[in-house]
Amino acid sequence: MPDHAYILIVEDSPTQALRLEQLLLGSGLSVRVAASAVEALALADENPPAVVVSDILMPGMDGYELCRRIRASTKLAHIPVILLTTLADPEDILKGLKSGATNFVTKPYDPDLLLGRVRQLMSELDLRRAKGQKAELDIVFGGKRHHVSADARQMADLLLSTYENAVIQSRALDRANKDLAEKEALLRAVIASLPAQIMVLDAQGRITATNEAWEHMGRNSPLIPGVLGRTFGHIARQGLCSEDIALDSVAAAVHEVAAGTRKNFSSELCVQSDGQQRWLLLYASPMSDRGGAVVTHMDITESKRAEQALRRSEANLAKAQHLAMLGSFEWLSKGDAFIWSDELYRILGYQPGSVQPGRDFLLRHLHAEDSQAFVKCLLDTARRGTPFELQFRFMRQDGVERIGLCQAEAEFDATGKLSRILGTVQDVTRQKLLERELVRAKEAAEAGSRVKSEFLANMSHEIRTPLNGILGMTELTLRTGLTREQREYLSMVKASADALATLVGDILDFSRIEAGKLELERKDFRLREILQAALKPMEMQAEAKGLHLTLRIDPAVPEHLHGDAGRLRQVLLNLVSNAIKFTPSGGIDIDVLPTATSHTPSGQEPDHKFELLFSVADTGIGIDTQLQERVFDIFTQGDSSLSRQYEGTGLGLAISRQLVELMGGAIWVESAIGQGATFNFTVALERAIAPITAKPESRVQAQQPGQPGQADPLMGLRVLLAEDNLVNQHYASILLKRQGCLTTTAANGREALDKLAAEPFDLVLMDVQMPEMDGVKATRIIRNDPAYAKVRNVPIVAMTAHAMQGDRERFLESGMDEYVSKPIDQDDLFKVMRAALAKRRDAAAELAHPAQPHKADNAPEDDAVLDVRKTLDRLQGDNEFLGVLYKTFLEDAPNKLASLEQAITDQDYTKMVRESHAFQGAAGTVGAALLREVAGALESASRQRQAEPARQHFRELKDMVARICERMRAHIES
Repeated sequence: MPDHAYILIVEDSPTQALRLEQLLLGSGLSVRVAASAVEALALADENPPAVVVSDILMPGMDGYELCRRIRASTKLAHIPVILLTTLADPEDILKGLKSGATNFVTKPYDPDLLLGRVRQLMSELDLRRAKGQKAELDIVFGGKRHHVSADARQMADLLLSTYENAVIQSRALDRANKDLAEKEALLRAVIASLPAQIMVLDAQGRITATNEAWEHMGRNSPLIPGVLGRTFGHIARQGLCSEDIALDSVAAAVHEVAAGTRKNFSSELCVQSDGQQRWLLLYASPMSDRGGAVVTHMDITESKRAEQALRRSEANLAKAQHLAMLGSFEWLSKGDAFIWSDELYRILGYQPGSVQPGRDFLLRHLHAEDSQAFVKCLLDTARRGTPFELQFRFMRQDGVERIGLCQAEAEFDATGKLSRILGTVQDVTRQKLLERELVRAKEAAEAGSRVKSEFLANMSHEIRTPLNGILGMTELTLRTGLTREQREYLSMVKASADALATLVGDILDFSRIEAGKLELERKDFRLREILQAALKPMEMQAEAKGLHLTLRIDPAVPEHLHGDAGRLRQVLLNLVSNAIKFTPSGGIDIDVLPTATSHTPSGQEPDHKFELLFSVADTGIGIDTQLQERVFDIFTQGDSSLSRQYEGTGLGLAISRQLVELMGGAIWVESAIGQGATFNFTVALERAIAPITAKPESRVQAQQPGQPGQADPLMGLRVLLAEDNLVNQHYASILLKRQGCLTTTAANGREALDKLAAEPFDLVLMDVQMPEMDGVKATRIIRNDPAYAKVRNVPIVAMTAHAMQGDRERFLESGMDEYVSKPIDQDDLFKVMRAALAKRRDAAAELAHPAQPHKADNAPEDDAVLDVRKTLDRLQGDNEFLGVLYKTFLEDAPNKLASLEQAITDQDYTKMVRESHAFQGAAGTVGAALLREVAGALESASRQRQAEPARQHFRELKDMVARICERMRAHIES
């Protein structure tokens, strides 16, 4: 038998086809299935099967015609064909002979018999390819003469299979007779032991025999002796129930059955026993044509109660299914029975029980594209037992398309054969419509959020721009000669403007947090330095009120930490500011402690994570217990009376809570009226990997005013001020003039470009939002347009009221060097101007004196390439950890170099900045000072979009990385 031989099943019923397929596949046979005779002929012509197993009754071409077509084909004539039939008519055998069938298998077929015949036929394939001898016979069958012309082997096979079926049926009949006799004996024994009362009546209704249980007919009735020969009516009235229940009609019906004038009779009787209601079932059936009857009577109270409970449960289930629009089905493998719940009928638009349920009927209602997926899921579940969940479209009887969700799973018997598939079908159209509405609502909300963000950005600019003018001009006026009353009034104006600036900042912060757009920075910082600097202004406020302000930091708190120092400072200042505001006398104590989870058990490696607890305790007015739960809510204030003594927006604590939670901590308050308040919060930080060192000085120092022997770089600086607001223009011009700068103004970006083209400037202060041309567009033109090549490297500082997340990055990406936000503080402005000048001078120095390739005779000291000793000191002598750092660098450096080189090739300056900055961080961690310097120069050239200097710095960086890696490998090996 060839390895590729297969059995071709021809069956139009999917269920029968599936059953045959499982049977043959389970026996290791290869199988293909055709749903019609036409499809079978096409498959057989393409790839002839070893055996064909075909149903007889099929739409279109039946099994007999399929046999004739196979026998008529030169290519297929040798293939044996087994027909599936009930052999209800002798004509079937003759039709099989005439059509060329090889074998009959009777339905319902015995699996072992079918498999035996298939294997026998497959073993004789070669023999059957030889042409057989035709036999001409006249056969008298069923009282009729038939002339048959058939292959002798085929005739013998068919007749022998018919005989075999007859023998099997005869043996089955013998077994059935034997079983019947055994069951009859068993039945007698069972009847004798049944708790039901059984009696036998003759034709006159007299009792001729009873079983043992009948004598106690009522649950509490007395024994009734000597019943033989008495009538059923007499015994029933005496022992069945009380006299107030009429049994004449029941007794008359039983006597009619015994007399042969009635086929059978049954009745459920409700009786009272010991004050309780009980149910009895009485059934009478005739004995024989000669008369007589068998009467059974039993207590069915418990089953009746269970039945009533079941009906209530089914009613509840049906109601629940109706409310949930959830129908259920059950497909039984045995008999291919399909059962639906009433709700499944209704889901499809039918009255319950109005149509015959079935899988094929259900498939006709499914959308064409979904029905195949449904069938596949069912078959996979039947074959592999995998549960499935499928969403599909279906058409109700009324033509309305709906969306359904089917979930089903299979159950198998002890032998592993499929028993049934249970499933539910739910109409989820409403839910899907709601989901679509929710998606649309979400999109609308996101659109609204974007509009809100844009509004807040514009609001920020529109408020901060005039606010900058108010604060600036007020500050300038306060520095002139004023009367005491004028100075007092202007000081109040400045205080109000400062409060307004704080309010705008709080609103923007809260909006960013609410929109999920506030991102925390991750940087190393010195905790004590940050806290002491932040609290200095607070000390002045406290002293002004006669309060003490104390900061205590536990020695166990690390000095060097990693996290968002700015947001930590914001939370602390908010709490300290509130404490000062609500404390009339006494003072404020600030304590910083490690939490219990931050302590490292003895003998264990320290964890990089570190949790701190901050406590701000005051001796102020305190907070009511009921208000403590709401004090962190938005717009909630500690003093909410109409005549509040303490002003505030109610945003500060709400923002503090959000920031603390973003930093992985929690915030709470402990207080009582008149006893002060203690605000506590925790934050999750990390230990800095290495101690923080001062940043390397720039090659060209940004000189600071007041240093001996040095001039302020801002003195005599030619500054182009691009600002459309006249007040801000005037304010900034005065500040610059006082600092010794020579200032020219421009009202918009276009005017700034014209003035840059006309005369040289040392620095540009560029407002971002201006009419005609904004600052971002003007900056991009300066950096990229060949017409402005002479001023391409002029330092540009963004001066803007925009303060939303991502603004700073967007401005720097456009080519601006630094960023200062409005309202402008003059110290911040001058600091940023000096930094921008220093950055551009560094870049110019790199271009004028590019670093030369390192040679052996003038190579720098080894420590400049890789300072092993210094790095080891930072790690407290942990040489093993140093090895881990070096191995990490060795593994990561090739990928980073490749990524950076590709970015340079693509002129992807954003990626170049990111990758070169990453090299700076890595260089600092492993102690490679020269690499950090070269990476910094590459980052500077990348920010200025200078392609050739960037390529030159990359070659230096690549050479430096190779030398560092060589030293690292040597250290690891040693």
